[in-house]
Amino acid sequence: MTRFFTFLLFLITAYSITAQNNLDLADNALISGDYEIAVQLYSGLLENNQDDFTIYLKMGRAQNGLNQYANAIESFRHGLELAPENRMLIMKLAESYVNMNWFSNAEVLYNSLLTKDSSQIIITSLASLKIKEGNYNKALDHYKYLIHNDSLNYHYLRQAALCADKINKHKEAKMYFYKVLRVNPRDIVSRLRLAKILLLEDYLIETLALVEEGLNYYPEDHRLLLKKADAFYYLRDFELAIPVYSQLKKGDKADFETLKKLGISYYHIDDYECSFEQFDTLCKVKADDYLVNWYLGLSAKHLRQFDTAEFHITTAIKLATSVYMPRFHFQLGQVYAYKREYEKALEAYKKALEFDPGDIRFYFYVATTYEEMGANKLIAYQWYQDYINSCKDECDEDNLKYARNRVRVIKEQYFFEGESIRD
Repeated sequence: MTRFFTFLLFLITAYSITAQNNLDLADNALISGDYEIAVQLYSGLLENNQDDFTIYLKMGRAQNGLNQYANAIESFRHGLELAPENRMLIMKLAESYVNMNWFSNAEVLYNSLLTKDSSQIIITSLASLKIKEGNYNKALDHYKYLIHNDSLNYHYLRQAALCADKINKHKEAKMYFYKVLRVNPRDIVSRLRLAKILLLEDYLIETLALVEEGLNYYPEDHRLLLKKADAFYYLRDFELAIPVYSQLKKGDKADFETLKKLGISYYHIDDYECSFEQFDTLCKVKADDYLVNWYLGLSAKHLRQFDTAEFHITTAIKLATSVYMPRFHFQLGQVYAYKREYEKALEAYKKALEFDPGDIRFYFYVATTYEEMGANKLIAYQWYQDYINSCKDECDEDNLKYARNRVRVIKEQYFFEGESIRD
């Protein structure tokens, strides 16, 4: 009898040692990320020990690590049957629901925990849930609550800034991004997001200061360099924009839109050869871009390549929306005038006037074109008069002076010919 009990005790002890060893092995596998091994070991342990909720908790975590979210949910639910109030099981089950995009189920669990414990980790989990759900307004509210209790927490400030940015609450986003950068000035994502907002709102000097500070930490970052170039560009400081855009181009970090800005910058400093070369290259990449054709045509006009200018400005007119038509037809009219094709020039100027009757410059150019044609000067006279009568503070003084002089000269010519002109 004594031998039997001794043998039985030996078996129990051996089993306990084996079970403990397997549990240790499973725990080590879970910690080291060997989730498949961990799941196998925990499953074996549960065959003879189905009353230990901690094993269900650990197995669910391992299944989550394998993206087996449905299995993890089952494990956590089994654990909760044994320990209904266990906070960790509830949290992990909620996380699995989120991973399955079962957001309402997860929110119910988080809210149940909040009735007993309003700890930061639960509210942070709710905020994260709302982000995944796409409800950035609610997520922002949660992060504001967290920031109220922990105003220097980098994670809360950053998430609040990103949420505010997502829903275009730019004033709040700027405030939080500035706070983020005071805590961590090396956060390049926050710096770039803030720079984007500042550019959008035309705070161009502030953008430059923000970007220059970032370049102290990341001197070669092409995203910061692009924001710097864009700030100069929108400040119309094209001479400073060009070297930065050129640096990006040389490093193969300039996309199509950036290369367009480089070409436009060349055009505005009157470097028409460089702007022509830039837009000619871009036109070969994308021939149906109206701005590329427009600036290529303008550059060609200044280089006195009038046939090329005519072709590309005409192409731009075909591609552009109506808002650009007055300017485009006006420049086309000037090209025709340079080519002494006055009837086409008149047609283009009148088309510009048709799209924008309020732009009185067109009256002046119609009048001068009629004179260049040698047409009936009474027609030119009437267009000059319309220009003069329409002139207000925004008139070009030289054009106005010229128009008044031409009206006087035409009237004198008709007077000496024995005719008179009634105004």
